[in-house]
Parts: sequence; structure tokens; C-alpha cells
Amino acid sequence: MNTDLSGRVALITGASTGIGAATARAYGREAARVAITYRNHPDSAEKVAADVEAAGGQAHIVRLDLEDLPTIDHAVATVVERWGGIEILVANAVRWGGDGPPDPSVRFEDVPLRLPPPSARARRLRSRPQALVRDRKGS
Repeated sequence: MNTDLSGRVALITGASTGIGAATARAYGREAARVAITYRNHPDSAEKVAADVEAAGGQAHIVRLDLEDLPTIDHAVATVVERWGGIEILVANAVRWGGDGPPDPSVRFEDVPLRLPPPSARARRLRSRPQALVRDRKGS
């Protein structure tokens, strides 16, 4: 598949494992310049970088921890310094908070949607739909 990524600069967060690593490898096959970020496993990032380069892309490894804001600034600055900018951002890294991801036995569709209580204006519009027309006209 040709996505015209040749020479384009991509910063992929969480690119040392899983979906991020697969994305980095795919971009490498398209000859992109791929910034591979990792939090705790530089050896995994090195392996992904080797795969990106073997596939025809360029790789750069940089540490990025979502809970350590200076590492984010440093990662971006490093990539910009090396390649002149960032054209593609793949925000793959995630921090769940607590001890890990949510309970894997709970299906996404079963997570209750928690909406804020309706505002006074929303209640008024619901009780008097004609108010919506006046509001849109600026009355």
C-alpha cells in the first residue's frame, strides 16, 4: 500500500510495543522518518527502530513519559532538531492511572455513559422547543 509517507516525519508515542510498534514498522515500510518513543523499555524501542530501518525508513528513539511533562517537550524538541519538524503525530501511548488498565472483562458497550446534569438552559429548551428558534435568531 502506498500512502505517500516517504520522507515524512512521524512521532509515534508508545511505539516500543503493541499497536505503536506495528504502526512504526508500517510507516517504515513506507520510507517515513519515524520517531519511536518509549517509557520503560529502550531495548524494545531499539528492536522496533532496527525493523523500521530494515524496511526502508529512518528511525529515531526518544524517551517520553506522559506523567513526566519535561520528557514530552524534550521528545518533540529532539525530533524537530533532528528532522526539522513533525508532520504526523500518532498518539498511541496511554496512562490508565492506578495500577493498570480497566477490568478487561467489562465490554466497552457496557460502560455506563455518565453525562453531566442538563443545564437550566437545556431544560428550558426541552420544555419550550420554540425557544430554540428564538435563541438562534439572537432573541
